[in-house]
Amino acid sequence: MDNQVCCGRVTTDGVPDQLAHKVASLAELPEDLIFEILLFSPVKAILCFRCLSKSFCRIIDSEEFINMHYSRSAENKKHRKLIIRERAIGRWSNRSVNVFDVDSGLEETINKPYKRNPKPYGYCNGLILLFVDSFRLALWNPSTQKYRNLPRCPIKVPNGGHCTTVGMGLGYDSTRGDYKVVLIEDVQTVSNTHVLQSWVFGLRSNSWKRVQDFPERKDGFIYFGHFANGYLHWLCKYRIGEYALVTFDMAKETIVSQSLYPAFSRLLQIDLHVIDGCLCLSCVSWNPAEAVFYVREKDGTKLKWSTLFSVTTEMPILFDMNRFKDVRVLGYSNDGDKVMLDLGFKFIVLYDVKQKFFSSTESRKLDDDRNKVCNYPFLCHESLVSLGGGVSQRKSGQKRKKRT
Repeated sequence: MDNQVCCGRVTTDGVPDQLAHKVASLAELPEDLIFEILLFSPVKAILCFRCLSKSFCRIIDSEEFINMHYSRSAENKKHRKLIIRERAIGRWSNRSVNVFDVDSGLEETINKPYKRNPKPYGYCNGLILLFVDSFRLALWNPSTQKYRNLPRCPIKVPNGGHCTTVGMGLGYDSTRGDYKVVLIEDVQTVSNTHVLQSWVFGLRSNSWKRVQDFPERKDGFIYFGHFANGYLHWLCKYRIGEYALVTFDMAKETIVSQSLYPAFSRLLQIDLHVIDGCLCLSCVSWNPAEAVFYVREKDGTKLKWSTLFSVTTEMPILFDMNRFKDVRVLGYSNDGDKVMLDLGFKFIVLYDVKQKFFSSTESRKLDDDRNKVCNYPFLCHESLVSLGGGVSQRKSGQKRKKRT
């Protein structure tokens, strides 16, 4: 049999040495049982199993298995990765995107899709939206190490005018089984009039289309789009202390803006997060000095929020950091009893919501290098989602082997 590559090792029978003694027994198992076993496996192992037989390959590549594997991992809080974007102080071009395994806490060695590391500006079902430069966006699956460059958005700017990207995000349209990228562009004319254009890219069609324009101009957008429950969400600011939640329906491709005033106003800091697939809102105030986290509930067309938990500056780890306003929630711990918090882009810690204390033994310092700044870490699960013609990443200098 021809040599095959699996898990980075070349074998003569197409199977890694450490798995060779299990091939015979696995092949004899019923296909339904094989399906269930693979659902609990990490992506790296699953990609190796594709080499075992055509039946394994058929199961792993099926849309049913890909969707169920991701749902099982999300439900059990397994195979999670912490994505951290770093840049050198004073050098905006010197950026890096690093991936850490949540269970082990170790950084993973992966091939980066670009020499100049781009900025992640959205994620959905294991895929990450990358802002490469002013004219290029890309989708990246760090688990399968494949990426796909997106065609340039055909925005038409009036003569003498200019446009600025004020919001972007990645989401999933479950009604069509399609991943979509949304851009919100502020197009300004010579007469200083503004139009907020909305553009949608569909992965299946591989094309952009213009949809409903934003009804009114906002004073400021929070660039990063958060996907939850079939909608993309952005936080935008009307004026000092007054915010609105901008929601894009992935199926209907319509935009709705709902004011957060007066329930959430005159705050030091307000931010959006996604925790276990639910939209979360963090509100930081000085009087009293606390950060309260809310989760959105469905209540018809109205915004309804319920309190998740709160933290205060009386806790030493927050007081000493002097970065209280930048407390962000990342997700629940594996056992579901604690939440993982990003404290001012400095520490990743576990906080026991019921007992109201931080676990000092389960924390990670993000700024070991004083010459680097960490920005907006986030959690995502491993995924087998295909990019449909995505490009496989190869190590620098590695050439494609010729078929014989």
